[in-house]
Amino acid sequence: MRLAACMTLALSGVTLSGCPDPEGGSAAEGAANGDGGGGGNGGGNGDGGGNGSGNGTTVTLGPDLTNEPTSAWRCSDGFPIQTNPSFPQPFTGEGAGSCTLLTFLPPAATSPGSGTAVSANVRVGAVTGPMRFVRMRILFQNGVGPKCCSLEEYGETFTPTANGTTTIPLGFTMVEDHVPPPTDLTTIAVNDLVALEVLSPTVPVPGYWPANGGAVTNIANYLWLPALSAVSTPAPSNQLLQYQGSFSGFVPLFSIAYAPNGT
Repeated sequence: MRLAACMTLALSGVTLSGCPDPEGGSAAEGAANGDGGGGGNGGGNGDGGGNGSGNGTTVTLGPDLTNEPTSAWRCSDGFPIQTNPSFPQPFTGEGAGSCTLLTFLPPAATSPGSGTAVSANVRVGAVTGPMRFVRMRILFQNGVGPKCCSLEEYGETFTPTANGTTTIPLGFTMVEDHVPPPTDLTTIAVNDLVALEVLSPTVPVPGYWPANGGAVTNIANYLWLPALSAVSTPAPSNQLLQYQGSFSGFVPLFSIAYAPNGT
């Protein structure tokens, strides 16, 4: 959805202005709509089943980590200008030594609702380096549409094990509001998401391209260059943050162990 005008949004007494428009079409809208969609939690999607934990029942949100982290794309490469149906693609060439990536994947059939992102599993290839998970927030208001995104919370820096899957504790409290009825033009619904920062120019962003670099309209990617933590963005940011790049079709290889409220 592209909006001609920008509306200043007030949330919990804090005014969020700037209002960058998501360009991911149905993917970004799916994350903000449909009772929050699974996109409001962990990695932008919600697929996968549940498992028991000492703190109650968790569900797994995110892509299938049996996929190989085949992508060599790094923050220092910039982002693809997807003019071709697959690689090779031209890149901006305006990369940075770090980046923050937020991805909207197709939502789960049933939203888990608000809860806690207990931990993340991240799979990387042979080249590894410092990374960080962050909690971000997208807003939705009838008549305005979805607005992406503010920074809410930083996780700890970590370095995952090369050629393996590493579990990272999170403890993020996640909000996933229901979309207000169409006649409600004042309520602002919020959905929290987990994004990944890669904090080295030589480390690939862990993931893969299911269409070999081609656009995939229901997998929307937003990129901040350099990483939000690298420019000391406060958390919470109390404003929407303009991303430097948007494209589609990249699946980051991390999943979230998520405990819905009441479990």
